[in-house]
Amino acid sequence: MKAGVRIIDRYIGRELFTSMGLGLGFFTFVLLTRPLLKLIELVVTKHVPLASVAWLFLFILPPLLVFTTPMALLLAVIATYGRLAADQELTALKAAGCRLYRLSLPAFGVGIVATAITAASSIYAVPWAAQAFRDLVFVLTRTQATIGIEERVFNEDFHGLILYANRLDNANGVMEGVFVVDTRDEQNPRTITARRGRVAPDDRQNTVVLE
Repeated sequence: MKAGVRIIDRYIGRELFTSMGLGLGFFTFVLLTRPLLKLIELVVTKHVPLASVAWLFLFILPPLLVFTTPMALLLAVIATYGRLAADQELTALKAAGCRLYRLSLPAFGVGIVATAITAASSIYAVPWAAQAFRDLVFVLTRTQATIGIEERVFNEDFHGLILYANRLDNANGVMEGVFVVDTRDEQNPRTITARRGRVAPDDRQNTVVLE
C-alpha cells in the first residue's frame, strides 16, 4: 500500500511540477514582453553589446519571479486536480481507499518549493539584481550616455522628469533643442529649455547628471 501511495505521489507531483513550469514560463514571458522590446531596441538603435543586454535581461528576472511563481503554483494546482477530476481519476483513487487530504499532500510539497523560490527571490535575488542592474546601467552610460533617451520623443523614464531632445548625438551624449519639465518638487514645477545639453556620468555619486 505504501509503495502504491508513493507511486501516486510521484504521479501527481510530476504533473504539478510540469504544469507549474509551463505556467511559470508563460507568466514570466507575458510580464517580460515590454522590457524585452526595450532591450531589443537597445541592441538595434543604441548598439549596446548583446552580452550587456543579456545581463540586463538576467537582472530583470528575479523581481518577476516573486509574482509569477505563486501564479504558476495556483495554475498548476487547478490544472492538475481539475484534470484528475475530469478523467475520474480522483473518484477511482478515493474508491481505492485514498483519502482526499492524502491526495493533496503533493500539492503542499510543491507549494513548499514555490514558497522557497519566492522567499529566496525576495530576500536575496531581488536586492542583488537591482544593485547589479544599476551598476551595469552606469557602466553603459560611461560609454553611451544617452542610452535611455530617444530623439524627438518625450522621455518619461526619469523619475519626476520629462525630457525632450530635438537632436541627439549618441556618441558624446550631446543634445540640441532640449526641453525639460521638472516635477520632482510638486509645489514648484519647473520648465527648462536650452539650445544644448549633455548627459554625463557622475563618478562620485554613481549617477547620471544632465548639464
